Amino acid sequence: MITPLHNPQHQQWLLGQSRALLEFARKSKVPFGFGYLDKHGEVDLSQPVQTWISCRMTHIYSIGALMGIEGCRELAEHGINALLEHFQDRKHGGFFEALEHQPGAGGQAVPTEAGTQKTAYAHAFVLLAASSGLLAGIRRADELFDAISAVHDRYFWDEAAGKMRESFSRDFSESEPYRGVNANMHTVEASLAAFDAQLAQGIAADDERAARWLGRANSILQFVFGLCEQNAYRIPEHFDENWNVVWDYNENDKAHQFRPYGATVGHALEWARLGCHVLVMNRKYGVKTPSDYSATAFGLFRQALNNWHGDGAAGFVYTTDFEGNPIVRDRMHWVLCEGIGACVALEGINAGHAPIGGLGAAQGYVEAELGSEFSYWYETFTAYAAQYLLEGDGRWYHQLDTENRPDESVWSGKPDIYHAFQCLLLPLLPFGHFITAAVKQHPDSVK
Repeated sequence: MITPLHNPQHQQWLLGQSRALLEFARKSKVPFGFGYLDKHGEVDLSQPVQTWISCRMTHIYSIGALMGIEGCRELAEHGINALLEHFQDRKHGGFFEALEHQPGAGGQAVPTEAGTQKTAYAHAFVLLAASSGLLAGIRRADELFDAISAVHDRYFWDEAAGKMRESFSRDFSESEPYRGVNANMHTVEASLAAFDAQLAQGIAADDERAARWLGRANSILQFVFGLCEQNAYRIPEHFDENWNVVWDYNENDKAHQFRPYGATVGHALEWARLGCHVLVMNRKYGVKTPSDYSATAFGLFRQALNNWHGDGAAGFVYTTDFEGNPIVRDRMHWVLCEGIGACVALEGINAGHAPIGGLGAAQGYVEAELGSEFSYWYETFTAYAAQYLLEGDGRWYHQLDTENRPDESVWSGKPDIYHAFQCLLLPLLPFGHFITAAVKQHPDSVK
């Protein structure tokens, strides 16, 4: 029996869709980086040139360069140069949050009024872009990597807490009295990429230059996994500066794009995937931790499944309260993408012995020996994506309403291709190293 995860025809579909995404997003290139795409795939000039989008696109086009796809290397180089020349704050250090499309009087990039803030979320993506650029041999990526590493070390990484500080004023003189899981989650991802990038430079895994990145990923992961185990595998997202949970954070802005109220279903799935990546790296490089993460990752996955069709309609709701009741019921494409990624990751580590739940809808499939529960849900999630989220090749709706119709109340347009591209490429690769290093090590898997 060939499961969907190993079906050659399905693998060709994945590769074709990933290439279509790379083609679709080419229009996002703007003079100062990469812009926010509207629903037609054109740059939305009402949105600033945002750091996180420019970094995500740079990361993805670095992978495209490793795949040998025409034009991707040039786009990745454009992204690296934009981050160094336009987003980098030469006066105070760090990287701006967002830039105006129009240059200043001298032709230089101008940060938006809010874009002078220095955030851990944006700086995590700068590290990701620099790391993928290094792995792909993109010019000046080493310069960017050195710059962002220094900023992480000096300002954002809180050694005593073992986690990231959230944000600062432009000159780093004031720190926001908030701590968040979202920025720390993307720091785990970026740290895995940074670890891989250092290894690719010939640095030993136990050398501090490399080891610190895997160490930081473990430190954050241990905190979050311990926290979710105390809360029925639902993750509190918002904290004060002393890392006390703020349960009512954004109660009046429940559908916030980056800091929504309650528990975020997609983040449970994303943490499950990242936990599996870290587990594989720990095992490979002899890093000892209090637990092996597999049971917690499995628990997060099983709990997230309780929100599949959680309000009676197909798909995942966006957020719930801490009893599992839906709050924001719209369907976000990135949540489904992370569900696909979690299936690949849990299958990749041969996860078992989930601390909660049972096989549920997958029971008949497993008992008939058609594959694992992860294969069942992978097939289910990809079918949902094909039916509801794909407008056409390379074009994903980013938000659906409660009836699975396109909506833009939280996410307008098609801002970037990061989540969709990664979930399409992950099933094609041996699971272990983060996606960029995996492509570099196994190029035949993505041809």
